Amino acid sequence: MQNQHLSPVPKFVGLFVNLHTHRLYFICMKFWSRYKEHYKALIQLGVPIVIGQIGIVVVGLADNMMVGQYATLDLAAASFVNSAFNIPILFGLGFSYGLTPLVGQFFGRHDKYHVGQLLRNSLLVNLFIGLLLTLAMTVVWFNIDRLGQPEELLPLIRPYFLLQLASLVFVMLFNSFKQFADGITDTKTPMYIMISANLVNIAGNYILMCCGKKTFWIRLCMNNGILHMEVCIMCMWRRLRVHG
Repeated sequence: MQNQHLSPVPKFVGLFVNLHTHRLYFICMKFWSRYKEHYKALIQLGVPIVIGQIGIVVVGLADNMMVGQYATLDLAAASFVNSAFNIPILFGLGFSYGLTPLVGQFFGRHDKYHVGQLLRNSLLVNLFIGLLLTLAMTVVWFNIDRLGQPEELLPLIRPYFLLQLASLVFVMLFNSFKQFADGITDTKTPMYIMISANLVNIAGNYILMCCGKKTFWIRLCMNNGILHMEVCIMCMWRRLRVHG
């Protein structure tokens, strides 16, 4: 008798849960149908940006992994230089990120004149900042021996440092193009460029290491230096010309 008296309770609880589950489902579907276009736009814009940012990290990760297989001292030198240049690169990114909302504002108004002016001014500002950062890092280069690094690493650090130093201005210019493209909702072009850059970077590393070139030329291919940035800028500029 007691079991028969308690048996309706689980059924009632199950019915209650099912009703609320269906209600929650219909609420979510109604919410999705109302805002699905917004979510699709966010996904279409956001996913390429995420992949592009991952591509930037993968460049350094692939270099460190491949250098580590080549020589331990080279890995230590490359890690030190890459860490040192993270400071000016992150400093310069702040000026580039400010371009995206401004471009998006005028792009939404279909004001191509001011969009072009913003790109031009951003390139000039980032060029100037890139030169200042290059000057600052040049001072660091002349004082590398005072940074507490082992003496056996200094001959490896100095040439790799110079290669990164030469690429700093191109990094700043590329950031201007990238943030401009993000502002006009063309986030796929920077993503494609970063993917292709990673493929070229890994293939170049492997080829030069297999050929037994000197470590100086191996590091030349490994870093995202002058050639890499020139290719990115040319590809971006061509894409932007198509957009008018």
